[in-house]
This record gives sequence, structure tokens and C-alpha cells, in this order.
Amino acid sequence: MLYAGRVRSTLLVALGFAATTCSAPPTESEPRRDVVEPAPPLEGGSRSEIDIAMLRDLTAELASDSYEGRGTGTPGGRRATELIASQMQARGLVAAVGGFAQPLQLQGSTLGRVSLRRTDGRHASELTGFIAQSESPSGPHAWSREVVFVGYGIDTEPGWDDYAGIDVTDKIVVALVGEPDASPFRDRALSPAGRWTSKLERARAHGAAGCLVVHTADAGYDWSVVQTSFSGERFELVPMPPAQLALRGWLSSESFEPLTGLSLRAAQREASKPGGATRSLAQSLEVSFEQTTRELEEHNVVGTVGSGAAPFVVVTAHWDHLGRVPSPVPPEDPIFNGAVDNATGVASMLALASAVAGRHREDPLAGTVYFVATAAEEQGLLGSRAFVVDLPVPVESVAAAVNLDGMNVQDATPSVELVAAGHSTLDALFGSALARQGRIAVPDRAPQSGAAYRSDHVPFLRLGIPILYPTPGFAGSAALVRAGQERAARYHAVSDDFDPAWSFEGAAADTQAIYEVVIDIADGKVRPRMLPTGPGLPTP
Repeated sequence: MLYAGRVRSTLLVALGFAATTCSAPPTESEPRRDVVEPAPPLEGGSRSEIDIAMLRDLTAELASDSYEGRGTGTPGGRRATELIASQMQARGLVAAVGGFAQPLQLQGSTLGRVSLRRTDGRHASELTGFIAQSESPSGPHAWSREVVFVGYGIDTEPGWDDYAGIDVTDKIVVALVGEPDASPFRDRALSPAGRWTSKLERARAHGAAGCLVVHTADAGYDWSVVQTSFSGERFELVPMPPAQLALRGWLSSESFEPLTGLSLRAAQREASKPGGATRSLAQSLEVSFEQTTRELEEHNVVGTVGSGAAPFVVVTAHWDHLGRVPSPVPPEDPIFNGAVDNATGVASMLALASAVAGRHREDPLAGTVYFVATAAEEQGLLGSRAFVVDLPVPVESVAAAVNLDGMNVQDATPSVELVAAGHSTLDALFGSALARQGRIAVPDRAPQSGAAYRSDHVPFLRLGIPILYPTPGFAGSAALVRAGQERAARYHAVSDDFDPAWSFEGAAADTQAIYEVVIDIADGKVRPRMLPTGPGLPTP
């Protein structure tokens, strides 16, 4: 069983569910401002249109070994898309893109025989504690480059430029993950500049040959998550970025000093002073590896319910996970089954789609709901990025997007956290639906973890579309905090297996609240609006 104790909320009807991110769920329990004040529960309880047996059965199926962890570009992943398409058709959804399968072109890259050796011209030593990838073409590669430490690798914040006064062209950049412990970064939610992907983009922009991001607690997840999430074959959308990094990846905190000769703590202090950390180092990095690439077609699965006209609502849930453990020696458990992340999200999306389709048959919707099971989310939100690039409707007609990622398999929590809260009035609409269940919506308790940039809501938010991304509120009692900790331990681990003891009451309650919001928006009863005073939109 996932949690040490089963926790019941004060709901009159004990239902539930919620979404986690592409990072370890936070477990701290400090209170934060509520999005909406709770209202009294409805007399006699509230009726649920969400089929809890469907949630359980589909989660168990998608998380079974038959799908081999639903890896991108694998037979198990293909079987998952076929199951989802058949479920959409059986539930009365209409194929939206010339069929239920929407293709996206990917390039996969696999590194073998990787060696990184630090040298100062006199001595050389093998470097350990890294996860390496490359954007180089197929074949053997061997070269040596100078190493430059660029602090946090940020040059997009007014008054802050870690690249000032130094040329990193054709060199290896080493950058700390996260943001400086200084103004304007201190005591605020993580900005796009703190994300590891932004470090790579800035290194590309400055002509670096490579970039290694140093893992610390600021990443929001443990080094073990880096190892499981970024090992093995990695994928990018085709066409690839015009500027290529011959080496990219992660460096463990323990390997920082052996590579750079710098103390990590001292380097973090220096890097929190504008321009205080960037320096060319005496060390060089000798790199060798064998790169294997392939191009393939992967698929989102897309179905619709409704009139075919505006307003449009998009509901996403990624079907992919990490596949098999990339090891030449099969471990005792060789499959990342991804039960919570994200078989639960797909099951919840399909249960929601079934409920919306049933409502549409009885009382036709004025608008339309798109249900999108996205591909390759674990590879960098590739499926959702491809969907918004080729959006099937005008962007101004999309009233809202809802993302389901890692639902609450236990009992309903008294609060539900809203990742990327504060951007639109959609927060309050969802909060009102929760209030009818006797629960409350609260902002993300750990905005420094970067969850706001790590799931399929991000491409929609970049377009200025109001988004909703709920996740369970594991705060308050010791039992709830412990439940959150045990949930976090499953994140991107082989232990994320289906448990028949899960109640799925939390999933059903959260999905029911989402159902009510989706129906109101798709019926044209309410139109969420972006808030001019909300947080800035995430950027690539």
C-alpha cells in the first residue's frame, strides 16, 4: 500500500484524485493563502458522474507489465496508444485529427561507451557521477574542450549576467541548477531561468560546445530521479534545434569539485553575487562516446466531445513513462510501470471523457472538449508542444486547458494544490467546485521546486490560455505529510506499481470537480480570463 495510513477528508461523499508533476511532489506542510474560501457542502452530498471502477481498472491495465512501462518509441508505448484510442471510441468520442492518432516526428539518441576525463595538462582522472547526452550525429566521437564555470548560467534577468565578460565559444559550460540566493531571485517562485533546460538554451545561445548542469537540492528532486529520468534513449522533436550541444547532461554535486577544483558551497556563495562566479578553469574535459540516433513517428491520441464549435476546452494527460530499466544486467524489477505517473492521469482523463460524453448525449454541449493523451511528456513535453504548434482550432477560441498528471490514488485530501496558480480566474472556478465538496484549493506549497514548468500545461500557458493543474494537498496532519513522502518515494522509481488496495476516492473527487468546471466552460456559461497581475508566463 502506498500510504502508511488512509486519510479521510471531511467530504460528505468520500471521493478523490489529483495530479503530480514531472518532479518529486513536495512534502513540506507550511500553510499558504487559499485561492477561494470553502463553502458549506451541498445538503445530502454531491452526485458523482465519475466511474471509480473505471479509474481503478484502467490504471491497473496501463500500469501492468504488458505495456513495459510505456516507453517512447517502444512496442509497449504503441499498445498503450491503441488501448487509449479504443477506449475513446468505445466511450463515444469522435476522432479529431483524421483519426485518433496524431503523429509527431522524433529523433532518438543513445550514448554508449561514454568516458569523461578531467585533465589539467599534467594529470588526467576519470570523472564519475554524471548523466550524459549528445546532439551529435551517429558515430564515434572523441574530443577535448576547456571548462568554464558560469555560476547559475543566467543572463536573461535584468541586472544579472553570468556570461558577462567571458567567451564560452566551443567550450564546456558548467552551471548550477536553480537560482542565486540573492535579489531578485530570493524568496520567490522559481522562474524559467532556474530550470535546467534554460541552462542548456543559454549555453547554446553563447556557442558553447556543451553544458553540464550541477545537481543540488535546488533541482526539486533527488539524484536518483536524474539517473532514472535521463538515462537511456532520449528524444527531441524533429527538426532539432539549429545550435547543437555536443555534450549535455547532469553532474552530481559530489563530482563538481573533482571536475572544477572548486568547493560547491563556496561556488554557490560566489554565484549569488552578480558576475562573481564565472571563470575559465585550468581544467579541460576529454570526452569520448558512441552516438546512435534514429528517427521515428510517435503519437498523441486525440478525441473530442461536443458540438465541434467554440468554446473549446483541452484536457491533457501523458500516456508515456520511462519504459524498461536501461541496464545490461536486468534488475529484479526491470520495468518502470508508472502507475501513479501517469496511468492514473490517463484513466482519469478517460473517465472524465466518458462522463462528458454521457452528458452531451442527454444535453448537448454548446462547445467542444478535446481529450489529448500526450506522447513523450517525460522527454520534455514533446507531445503537448507538438499539439499546440499544430493546434486544430484558433488559439483565441480555446477557453481553458486542464492537465492531469499523477492523480490521488488514496482518499480525498482536504485541500488540492494548484500548480502554476495565480495566472487566471480558472483557479477560483475550480476552487468553487471543490468548495461544494467541503474542500479548498490552495497554491503550490513549494513553488521553488519548479513544478510550474514540468508538465503538459506549460505549452498552453505560453499561448496565454488559462490552465488548471491540480495536485493533492499533502499538508496539515502528520498522516497527510507521511502520505506525501511515501508518494514522493515512488516518483520515477520502479516501485511505482499498481496497488489493489488503493481506494481511488481522491481521484474521483478531484475529477468530479474538474468535470463541473469543464461542463460550465464548454457550455459557455463562464469564460476564464488571464489575470494581468498574475505571474509571468513560462518561456522555453
